[in-house]
Amino acid sequence: MEKLIRAFLKFICYPIKYKSDKDGYLAKEYWDDRYKKYGVGYRASGDEGISEEKNSHQYTIDVGKLRKILSIEKKEIKGDVLEIGFGSGVYTELCRISDITNYMGVEISEEAFYKMQAKYLDDDRLTFMGGDATKMIFPENTFDIVICIDVMNHVVKKENLKKLIKNLTKSLRNNGYLILSPISLSGEDKSHWFYNKTWSYNTIYDMIEVDCDIDTYQFRYSNMILVTRKDKDGKDLQKNTSEHA
Repeated sequence: MEKLIRAFLKFICYPIKYKSDKDGYLAKEYWDDRYKKYGVGYRASGDEGISEEKNSHQYTIDVGKLRKILSIEKKEIKGDVLEIGFGSGVYTELCRISDITNYMGVEISEEAFYKMQAKYLDDDRLTFMGGDATKMIFPENTFDIVICIDVMNHVVKKENLKKLIKNLTKSLRNNGYLILSPISLSGEDKSHWFYNKTWSYNTIYDMIEVDCDIDTYQFRYSNMILVTRKDKDGKDLQKNTSEHA
């Protein structure tokens, strides 16, 4: 019965309530309602079709996989970090226990923003900001790491995604890196629902406007890319790519 109710909400009620011609859907309202329903539990930011326990287990696997990828790349979580869409705080916590200098988290949901701000009130390295990252401008050459996991698939308008990718890559310092997921290695972008779209590697690649190395890894149900900024002296844009298992 619960599955039938969720299907009815997802395919009939939600499109009526949240769909918007401007940005594809009313993202703030949608995610506020998710976090009102589940608090900052993992079902809010993860898969609401499975239990909190199963979501927690999946996130534990994801964090372990990310650690492994960064180890392979000889990268550390340290310095100044920006995270887009911190949600339930999975990667916020990973940053907190790492050797970071400062962390700035941006979240479109006010519900999640206020709850995470209160949770980490005593750690002055961590700063939280509410708002739509596709409409923000981050200062260039500012961050050592930018984390954007499970966010792009909820940016369903191409022009909004292009602004975001351009902004995030330019906000990196030289040798800083951007973590992006999920990404499809097929040549096509694919819409799933009004609030969910998988973008292809080719689409993301074309949006990057800085010299960089791009490494691709399998991650969760899709793929992840690490974009490491490498400022060159030449006039032509240089993007070097590598694919890993």
